[in-house]
Amino acid sequence: MNNKRATFKSLIQLAAPAVIQQILSMILQYVDTAMVGHLGEAATASVSTSGSVNFFIHSIPVAFSVGILSLLSQAYGRKDEADIRKISALNMHLTLWFGLGLTVICLVTAPYLPIW
Repeated sequence: MNNKRATFKSLIQLAAPAVIQQILSMILQYVDTAMVGHLGEAATASVSTSGSVNFFIHSIPVAFSVGILSLLSQAYGRKDEADIRKISALNMHLTLWFGLGLTVICLVTAPYLPIW
């Protein structure tokens, strides 16, 4: 029974950052909509429709984070410190490069999104 409790605790610790990120992303969308809600229907509609674009953009790094989380949990289960460090370094590089790439893509496509 104690082993199950330790496994559950480890699972919660590993999954918590992904869950918190999703909650914060949803709260951000609600706050954006609430802030422009008093500006009129057009402003509210533009913020509301941007939610799907934001969700799409955020889903790409979240998909990678699920994969990294899986690799990290396997290495943690094996108690392989060297592998944990390698996977963490890979995660940092993926975060940096995908973040920069998505930033460039978003900046380039931003003027055209309202037209599309």
